[in-house]
Amino acid sequence: MIIAASVFAVIVLLVLSFFIYRTSRRISLEKSAAAAIEDKNYDKAREQYDKLYDMTGRDVYKERAKDAKTMAKDQALLDEAKDAFESDSFKEALRIYTAIEEHDNDLSDKAKEGAKDVVSSAADEIWARMDADDFDDAMDMVNELIAVAPNNDRLADLKKKVKQGAQNLSEEKIRAATAESEAAKAAESAKKNAKRASEASRILYTYQYVTAAEANVRTGPGKNYPVAYTLSRGAEVYVIDTQSDSVRTWCNIGDGWISYRTLNGEF
Repeated sequence: MIIAASVFAVIVLLVLSFFIYRTSRRISLEKSAAAAIEDKNYDKAREQYDKLYDMTGRDVYKERAKDAKTMAKDQALLDEAKDAFESDSFKEALRIYTAIEEHDNDLSDKAKEGAKDVVSSAADEIWARMDADDFDDAMDMVNELIAVAPNNDRLADLKKKVKQGAQNLSEEKIRAATAESEAAKAAESAKKNAKRASEASRILYTYQYVTAAEANVRTGPGKNYPVAYTLSRGAEVYVIDTQSDSVRTWCNIGDGWISYRTLNGEF
């Protein structure tokens, strides 16, 4: 009986010792993994969580090992994104930061801040292009960034501003072109009016000769007035008054009005 009791006691002691050892070992590995995460030594943290999973078979440690592995990769990606940003590769930097954000781990906040910095710098470049009226390049740049960060609200708002700026510029160009056309028409009209005024002054109280094969003499200064009679080429007329419309100068020859175009060789 004494021997059996002693054996039982030894077995119990061994079981307890093994249990205490495993518990102590588990706690030690957990602390080591947590410290590694704190020190951003994600590879070491993954190794510790792998050991914990092998020891306990608990899925929670398997998931933590997987997260630690992801964070190790994300840490390297953060460095890549920083290098891309510093070399003004905004699209590549934003692509990396956005991918890290989606992992929703301890590095996500850093990725969000990085993405915010990229968009801010890119926005400055886009505004510079808009200030130079280069809206096509500005839109290309916005679309490139939205392609890698489709849910970025600031980029969506910036795209609206580029569209509005391009529309405003187009409308401004149309107004400028219209104003230029109207100014050219006004200048041409003024030129014609000045020519007719000079022409009317020059032929007033002078004898003129019909150069057209046949010239209509009308009852008033305009084509809407009826024809009183006609004159043949070479007929002499004396101009006692003149009036001009938007097209021609009319000459009063005493008993009717005749177009100067039939007197100046134009017809």
